[in-house]
Amino acid sequence: MGFGEAEITTHKIGNALGLSSTGKPFDEKVITKDLNEEDYAAHKFFQGKTQEALSKLVMDTPLDTDENKRLFMRAFVLYIYNSVS
Repeated sequence: MGFGEAEITTHKIGNALGLSSTGKPFDEKVITKDLNEEDYAAHKFFQGKTQEALSKLVMDTPLDTDENKRLFMRAFVLYIYNSVS
């Protein structure tokens, strides 16, 4: 049974994930000294990742642990952000 069509927009994705969907959600330059240890590690991990690498990460990350779920969410948000900007 179908429910019809739904238009997916960055605004709707932002609302669903609790993120800002207006303006620039990320600073152009990250001030790493202001990051906590976990955010710094994530910044270094994702730095320089291509859209293809983010896509593979989203598709291949199992959602079996809380750590993998956080990795998936971060990769997914960056993938979507890079797709629309």
